[in-house]
Amino acid sequence: MAATYRIIEEEGLVEQVARLSSNVIERLGGYVGRGIEEVRGLGYLLGVRCEKPAKEIQAALLDRGILVGTSGDSRTFRLLPPLTGSEEEWGLFFAALDDSFAGVDFRTPIMACTSPAKVGHSTPSTDWWSR
Repeated sequence: MAATYRIIEEEGLVEQVARLSSNVIERLGGYVGRGIEEVRGLGYLLGVRCEKPAKEIQAALLDRGILVGTSGDSRTFRLLPPLTGSEEEWGLFFAALDDSFAGVDFRTPIMACTSPAKVGHSTPSTDWWSR
């Protein structure tokens, strides 16, 4: 285990995740109202609540070679990439996400949203995140 910690420190993975994850959260925030309702989490552990069922987005991403998880909330997919994820790999993710959303019709909402979407960090005790 000490070797793992040494590699994480030597390769600056914590700093890389801190830098890249803020960009990822910001970019995901750009999709709010265009397929995404909310982004929650910290670092690379993110929950992305969609306007349509997450399984549709998950399947579309998988067709493009991107693996994401789902959650107890049918409209939330989870991101938990390796700490070694690069800017180039995140670029591939966002290109696949763009393609995935292009194939989903968001014009007909499946339920009304009563509050504005929040982007950024929140506590894991929020109902949809904790399921």
